[in-house]
Amino acid sequence: MKTLIFDEILSGHHLEYLHYYYIGACERPDEEFVICIPQMEFESKKGKFSWPDVANISFEWLSESDCASILNCSSMKSRRNKATIVAKYAKVTGATKVLLTNFISTIPFLLMTMPQGISVRGIVYRIFLYDTKNSIKSKLRYAIEDFCYRLMAKSKVMDKVFILNDQNSADRLNKKFRTLKFTFLPDPVPQVEMSTVKNIRQQLDIPTGNKVFLHFGGLSKRKGSIDILNAIIESEESVLTEKTFVFAGKIYAEIHDEFYKLVKKAQHKAHILIFDEFCSYEFLYNMCYSCDVILIPYHQTNLSSGLLGYAAVFGKPVIGPSSGLIGYLISKYDMGYCLPHVSTEAISKTFNLLIESHSDKYRVVNDVNQFVEIVLS
Repeated sequence: MKTLIFDEILSGHHLEYLHYYYIGACERPDEEFVICIPQMEFESKKGKFSWPDVANISFEWLSESDCASILNCSSMKSRRNKATIVAKYAKVTGATKVLLTNFISTIPFLLMTMPQGISVRGIVYRIFLYDTKNSIKSKLRYAIEDFCYRLMAKSKVMDKVFILNDQNSADRLNKKFRTLKFTFLPDPVPQVEMSTVKNIRQQLDIPTGNKVFLHFGGLSKRKGSIDILNAIIESEESVLTEKTFVFAGKIYAEIHDEFYKLVKKAQHKAHILIFDEFCSYEFLYNMCYSCDVILIPYHQTNLSSGLLGYAAVFGKPVIGPSSGLIGYLISKYDMGYCLPHVSTEAISKTFNLLIESHSDKYRVVNDVNQFVEIVLS
């Protein structure tokens, strides 16, 4: 059996997942694996992890033109192009199975283009069952998603559809479409060698007695980055006494100018640190260890968040939405505080709250070994 692992990007969690696949493949010497990814991006980022040289894993590099045809065009055209390219590499490499980290972005076209005898499995992040149907546009979007999932359930090409971090939705989808293809997949918590982690408050000149709020990852409007700054600006100075706010991660272009305008105002009221860059895992681990609370006031709540894994590993409480999958996970695993609604006022009210986390169960359920076993089995 030969498995093709395909991904056109290696940003965010994609590189982490690729490394998990790789280590899992190393432990399966009787199976062949071909990894199809963009070479230049991999070469620039591979140093963040170790990649043992083994005989059963090889690389097939995605050409720049193939990557461009997926990433630099409209959504529907991108889906069609990606499906064609995945099918091409599956045929060229002689794969019998294909694994896609970003899977839904090929549907429905991949179901029609995949050569006979090759099965497909992939990860779904955004769960349409949580979407609202309050407008004609949202009802139409829901109907399209429903149709695509029905196609996946009935297609002979589809092997498994992994529903990330949501057992309830996997069960509902299997019942709805009378299948067993929809499979719960843990959202793996990072594997951290705790003996190497350190408190970096003094290094960052954070006053000893300050309560540290951390907001990290790709910073954008949908992740509540602007709401946090507005909450700081609109809070009473007494609320912000002995508080430090750390923003760590690349700031998306869509909010870049607005973000820094708000930072200038917020810095007059609170101690704020900005790390506008692709932060190293070492720095993020140290920052999570050093903080008191992790802020995830996301507006898009119909998918999991890797930050919950970081919070669980370091035993830090989160402040996040009450709705959608994220709200469900925070409540189910007692990971912190759920905002009644994501707004400037609601976030501001949490700055003086005493919030605790009891997230050991989340860490156990979302173990990386279980993730690898399910994905590669």
